[in-house]
Amino acid sequence: MFEGLSRWLWWRGVTRRVAERGWTIIHLGGDGRNIVWAYSVGFWECAGAPEVIVFGHDEMWSNGLISEALKQMQAGLVLEDLLPWSLEGFEGTWRRVDRMHIDHEEWFTCARRYRRERTGNQDFEAFQLVIPDEAGKYPWDDGFDEGWRHYQRELYLPTPMTGPGELAVRGSA
Repeated sequence: MFEGLSRWLWWRGVTRRVAERGWTIIHLGGDGRNIVWAYSVGFWECAGAPEVIVFGHDEMWSNGLISEALKQMQAGLVLEDLLPWSLEGFEGTWRRVDRMHIDHEEWFTCARRYRRERTGNQDFEAFQLVIPDEAGKYPWDDGFDEGWRHYQRELYLPTPMTGPGELAVRGSA
């Protein structure tokens, strides 16, 4: 009974935040052993933009990256697959998330539910901000440091997966 009430109150908080500012960020993980990821909810409604997801950054970095992505999309940035993206002290590349991963129960749960409750369907587009290894190589590049692969999932690939598993927070491994 209390678990159901807790989930209802949490969901109510999510929808309240979206109603107040048009969008919110969902943070998951963060116990130091499991993957940390964050994604947007409401970008499609407040900016006509795709939802975004980032892996491997703490809450402060995730908030900053996702907020800046929205700001830039509101100013006209159009995300596309393999689009390089840089901020002061940070570089990444946007990858289109494969439909299978948008529909997967783990990655965009709140975004799907919010979209379904608002529109009657849960179809939306999403992009993942992928980070390079220390040499500036990405998972799809030759010579990518395989030790970095555990910082983020490759949601741009149509590969089956069962959830977050044991992945690390960037800088804590």
